[in-house]
Formats: sequence, C-alpha cells, structure tokens
Amino acid sequence: MTPKELVKRFGWDPRRAKEKIKLHGDDPGKLNTVITLLREPGRPELVMKAAQWDIIRNEAAVRRLARRFFGRYFRVPASLAVQDGLDSWMVMEHADASPSYGNPFTLEQRVAVALFARTFGLSDVNTGNVLASRAKGLPWMIDFEQAFGRADPNSGKHLPDERIALEKPWMSRFERNVIEQYQPAIKAWRATLKLPESRAGIQADLVAAGFTKPEAAGLLALFDANAADLDWTLQNDADFVNQFVARNAAQR
Repeated sequence: MTPKELVKRFGWDPRRAKEKIKLHGDDPGKLNTVITLLREPGRPELVMKAAQWDIIRNEAAVRRLARRFFGRYFRVPASLAVQDGLDSWMVMEHADASPSYGNPFTLEQRVAVALFARTFGLSDVNTGNVLASRAKGLPWMIDFEQAFGRADPNSGKHLPDERIALEKPWMSRFERNVIEQYQPAIKAWRATLKLPESRAGIQADLVAAGFTKPEAAGLLALFDANAADLDWTLQNDADFVNQFVARNAAQR
C-alpha cells in the first residue's frame, strides 16, 4: 500500500496527528523499530510502527494468519502497512488492553496460541506482547516481527531460567502442563493445514502482505515442517515450563 492509499482508507493522515507519544523507548529489543501512539482530536487512538520492510511485512502477514485461523481465541490489532524500504511503516488500532504478567489465556486459548506460535515460527512472545482486555473480552496478542522461523523439538530446550518460560504463554506457569491436553487440537490442526482452501488462504495472506509467490510457497513448506514436529516441540515446552510450576503455585 502507498501512503496515499493509506490516507484514503483512513480518511486522514495519521503521520500528522496532533499528539505523538513514543512507546517502548526503554526496551533494548526495539532498537530496530520506532513505535508511536498517535492522538488526533475526534478520532480513535492509533499506533504507528516504523521499521524496515521485512519486519513490517512479517507483522502484516502474521496478523492475517492469526485472524484467519485463530480469531475465536484471541485478537490482534487491525493494521495497514506501507512499503518504503528501511522507512516502511504500519498503522494499527490501539488495543484497549494492558500487559498481562500472569496469564490471561484459558486452557483452550493456550492450546490455540501454541499451535499458532509454533506453526508460524514466532519468537520473542514476551509478557509485553500478551494483553488482557479491559473490557473482559478476548485477550490480545501484538508484536509479531520475529516470525517464520523453524520451530522443532530443540526450540523447547533452554537453560533453566524462568524468564524464558515467560516467553511461552501457551504453557501455564501455575498449573502442570500435560501434552495430552494439546494433542487432539494438534491432530485437528494438521488436518486443517492439509485442506486445499487452507493452503490457498495461507498463500493469499502471505502474498497480500508483500511476499512473492515463490517465497509464500517456501514458507508454506516451513509451516508444514513446524506442524509435523508439534507433538515433540510442545512436549519440550511443557517439560521446560513445568519445572517452575510447583514453586509458582505455592507462592500464589
């Protein structure tokens, strides 16, 4: 999308908002992006993310995939992206939510997030990227710039540091995680991924976000590989997080 097209869609130019507040300025992981809250009298608050195109493209693609397959379990902000090399940017709705430092997900939602995160190779899913809705609706997930990596059983093996467990919100840190609770959904998800309409939808979402058709085909093969390993990947995730469960449960 061009800047002119975005302005036409919004009905105004968000880059000229009356008030601009930089967010996440103290986050060392955000050196490659600039995130700004935009306020304009009489209009809903927006958030702008400026970064190089591959980051913006990943964000746009993952949000499409999340809405296509997992929209009944969690929300992602609606967004529009503009390609402009190293100065690419996207504008998104401002979630009416706040960071959740516990876990806002039900078991059903955790299972869905596990399939989503591990199939599409997300990393850096930290506590600031999972938001509890102030309106008591579905939880929100944000910030998907680190996506489309290989997620295999080794992805769940780490040094015993609970800060890493915080990056696996699809596992509970307060109740023992049992892989059998995930396996029916894993089986159903693999069947869904094999459907022609699912594969066509994934490719359409990737191309709409800015990937070429050959790139989209390569990513689809990556997703298949990630999905094939889900049982062992999530078993290792569970084993890793479970080592902290007893202590955390006792402290509650």
